[in-house]
Amino acid sequence: MNRSAERYSPQIPVREFPSREAVIDRYLNSLKSVGEGNHEHSGNVPMSAVVALSIALTGCAQPTNEGSNIDFGPSIFERVIDQIDQKAGDAVDSLKTAIVNGSSKIFEEIKLSLKDDGEQSSDDSETAPDEENEDILNTPYSNPASKVENGNYELMDSDNGFHEVDLSEAIGFTPDVDLRLSDIQPAELNPIPADAVDFQAYLNSERDGFGPLAGFTDGTNDYNQYYNHESGPQLPAYSWMVHTGLMVEIPGIGKVVGGEGRAVMVLILNRTDDVHRFETNSVKVIAGFQGWGRIWNGEADYVQETEKRLTNHYRERLGNGVPETGFIGQCDQGEENCNEVTVVAVERIQWGQNEDGSPRYQFRLIRAETVSTPSR
Repeated sequence: MNRSAERYSPQIPVREFPSREAVIDRYLNSLKSVGEGNHEHSGNVPMSAVVALSIALTGCAQPTNEGSNIDFGPSIFERVIDQIDQKAGDAVDSLKTAIVNGSSKIFEEIKLSLKDDGEQSSDDSETAPDEENEDILNTPYSNPASKVENGNYELMDSDNGFHEVDLSEAIGFTPDVDLRLSDIQPAELNPIPADAVDFQAYLNSERDGFGPLAGFTDGTNDYNQYYNHESGPQLPAYSWMVHTGLMVEIPGIGKVVGGEGRAVMVLILNRTDDVHRFETNSVKVIAGFQGWGRIWNGEADYVQETEKRLTNHYRERLGNGVPETGFIGQCDQGEENCNEVTVVAVERIQWGQNEDGSPRYQFRLIRAETVSTPSR
């Protein structure tokens, strides 16, 4: 998978669990509406009983240290049945037999109901089904910029003037119609210094005529832990944020899709004192990483250098993994990592006001190209 990380910080679901006696009572009460039919040895269980038992089991199961996995083993059935006997005696013998005989069917119903609710196990979310990913990858971007006959895109500058832009070097990139063009020209990326992998040395130290450029705050590895690969991150004031993965889609910027051996990277540099909150579930990333931190100087020449070094740092990570933690195998190439990456880097600025007098903020494109990753 395409992932780059400074640290791994999985989110473990937390639930409150009712007592087992309360679960049994809830289950028995649900059986009152089953009726007088004889289900003994039939293996067919009324749907109301299936649903009730699935609720009972999911309400009392304990999460494992892998996230929201649930123990569906026979032992929990035996304990539930023992307590049913204590509560109801001989009156439930026939239904008990049906439950045991139909247990495999019940297990499947429970698992399907959990998946419908989005509560997949961590193993399922860690490796998303290929078909699901293909559907997301192949879905056209919903708000694309206009294309002209020669394949170029029409993008606006900050004053709404249209420009024809050749983005053919940015493989897999579809820009948003609201993406603007920056006045900042991208700096040459190569050569990448050997210590580009060291964030503190490369980005947060004085060197090459610049003072410290950026600090690292935190990161989240494996975006697949979010339901449907979606989230609504917050972009702090005077900060940078990067997403890498197989696919990244961000409103106002566009959609970037990788390929065999090719990752994608979307880097944002917020040059304003405004905190930007993306709408809930508006950012979509497959098999990706999110990192963020401060930028120390928002002047244009500093932003140009900061963008270059952040891009090179994560090119290094995508090409060589994170050797200090043993993290390898990005781009789903076994022990190999990514061969290249499509980079889309933008700035966020204020440009005048809206008609109501509120500040007008824009994402402006600095860099869009596919580049090779270094190999050490």
